[in-house]
Amino acid sequence: MPRVSVLSKSSARGSPSFTAVRITQEAASSMAGSTSVAASFLITFGHLCSLEEDAFPGLARDGKLIGIPFDGYFIDIGVPESLSLAQQEVRQRRRRSAAFLDRDGVLNHDDGHVGSRERFRWIDGSKATIKSLNDAGFFVFMITNQSGVARGFYTESDVLDLHAEIATELAECGAHLDDIRYCPFHPEAVVPAYRRISNWRKPAPGMIQDLLDRWPIDRATSFLIGDQQTDCEAGMAAGIPSHLFRGGDLSDFVAVLLASAGFANQQYRGTTLSSANVVASAAR
Repeated sequence: MPRVSVLSKSSARGSPSFTAVRITQEAASSMAGSTSVAASFLITFGHLCSLEEDAFPGLARDGKLIGIPFDGYFIDIGVPESLSLAQQEVRQRRRRSAAFLDRDGVLNHDDGHVGSRERFRWIDGSKATIKSLNDAGFFVFMITNQSGVARGFYTESDVLDLHAEIATELAECGAHLDDIRYCPFHPEAVVPAYRRISNWRKPAPGMIQDLLDRWPIDRATSFLIGDQQTDCEAGMAAGIPSHLFRGGDLSDFVAVLLASAGFANQQYRGTTLSSANVVASAAR
């Protein structure tokens, strides 16, 4: 029998219960010949009506209504006051913390103008770090100066190919980068097309600012990790707390960083961060 699935939950704000209806084409077709008010509602969209009063009684009578309770954030937008509040709250709730990670020297060893997979060596713990940040709900962005393009050591296509291989290897361990920014320009470039001052080249904050403009990022709870002071200067110029990574296991470094920065209840590496985690990580 064709069914209509209904997700319902009483509003915490005391407004009428929320109901979302998922109607299969088969169900709608089967009700097209019905004389019920519900069928009229389903076939004639655009008419003002009440799901609770006009649609559900007929659906329930015909045995085509299924209720599924759920928990989670909810706001009823059926009245103007709640709609106005939702336009603010939903936008804010979509905001997430972000980790801005430099590439060479943070995710991989900086062997000097790395432009191919053959010369790319993962830093210890870097893939695990990205996976743990993904699982903890962070956006994870990679931002990197790639003056090797401007200097003629490799091309932008080489950079894109390498980044595609990085994405593939991360996917194999269940991790991903949400977005990538790179800057191929340099004021003293050998390749004329790339010889210019760019506000995307760190220490300028252009790459970070572009990500801030395009993603719903909570700036106050985000952070940047770089291996050069210029990385940190870029982060600070964009209003992002920044941290200098001097080598070692990146996963341990980030565990300490998150705990000390106030993410005491944040799940990272499968455990809840605490002062004990900080001591254990710092000791390694």
